[in-house]
Amino acid sequence: MRLQTAIARIRKYKPVTPTDFRWAGVPLEKEALGAGTFREAVKVKDCPLIVKFPLSEEGNSSADIPDDYPPDFSLGIRHSALEMKKITRLRRFKWMRRFLPEVYYYDRRHGIIVMRFYEEIKGAFGVANSKFVETLLKRCTGVFLTDYGECNVGAGGTEAGPVPILLDLGY
Repeated sequence: MRLQTAIARIRKYKPVTPTDFRWAGVPLEKEALGAGTFREAVKVKDCPLIVKFPLSEEGNSSADIPDDYPPDFSLGIRHSALEMKKITRLRRFKWMRRFLPEVYYYDRRHGIIVMRFYEEIKGAFGVANSKFVETLLKRCTGVFLTDYGECNVGAGGTEAGPVPILLDLGY
């Protein structure tokens, strides 16, 4: 599936569950790429996109909740909102833009984020490196990151070589 086609369908139909994505003609992979405390990320089939779905307080995704059970996704939705706020703040700094993910769609009400898929960054990361980067970003931009580490950094490509991309800016 072409990237532009997938994005157009997502913007048109505004899907909020994996079933909605399938109905909109944007099929997702069967297995999630990964999950954290607040969200899980699922890749779009044959397309360089991922969808971040908020998890309920019980740790269930929107696909796992029965219709008669009122799940609470408020923490996952709040995590998505905080991430989008930080991305917006960091985009003000021209020099930071190359290190931020491309976000194609954000549903504020449901906490759904659709962004470009980035491969995992390879190599040793280390706590000292992550604390250094967190401190540097705070002093240069005023944006505080607490979850910067190997799991939340992907590799983006440019003509000059690989660039680390901040994948999860929620907390």
